[in-house]
Amino acid sequence: MGMRNRQQAQLIAEQILKEDIVILDTETTGLKSDDEIIEISIINADGNVLLDTLIKPQKKIPPDATRIHRITNEDVQHKPLWSDVYKKYREIVEGKTVVIYNKSYDTKIIRQTCKKYELPTPRIKSECAMLLYAKYEGIINKRTCEYKWHKLTDAIYKNNIQVTGEAHRALTDARMTLELLKFMACAEVNVSPRVHMNDSVHYKKNKPSNSIQPTKKKSNFQKIILKFFVVVIFFLMLNMIWPLF
Repeated sequence: MGMRNRQQAQLIAEQILKEDIVILDTETTGLKSDDEIIEISIINADGNVLLDTLIKPQKKIPPDATRIHRITNEDVQHKPLWSDVYKKYREIVEGKTVVIYNKSYDTKIIRQTCKKYELPTPRIKSECAMLLYAKYEGIINKRTCEYKWHKLTDAIYKNNIQVTGEAHRALTDARMTLELLKFMACAEVNVSPRVHMNDSVHYKKNKPSNSIQPTKKKSNFQKIILKFFVVVIFFLMLNMIWPLF
């Protein structure tokens, strides 16, 4: 079951990467229904930054939120409003497949923020990298009987994926999502483990499953040959010392 889950996740990740995708992440004022975006980043499949900006919210950023992403009210004081960023956001996501880690949360916060500014929420095709990774891991949550969700930082750490930047900031999280998606797309049984050199991600291929592996046990044929040589050597030595008697 676990191997099948990973194979299915791999195929889905491969298919997503073939599409015209962008990767999106946001940071917010909180989790409530009146919370809004304070940072948004969007990158393409090559990791190029299409949008990366702080946003001044209508409400204050509470200390609990700042403790997570370290964005303060002073940081956003002179930044653009969502209404200033909205047009560029809409142009970037239009016609694209938007990949998000925890899609339900980010799409919800985008809807809430658009509503605050009386702006229509662009309809987008989106994929949730968090649910895909949950399938890849294949761990069942006993309470929900569904695949267990994993934090993005935990997934990155577990699979030894290197991404520069500060976690819980939109651009870094978008980059982590992209690298995790690429990792899952390459998660074959004959591709592991990862080897890192500088900031590049490399893969080390295992030996093919049909290759002959060395074994400590000798075959019966090898044992017979060995015994034969022992006997031959014994008689040669016996012939050498016999004249001495």
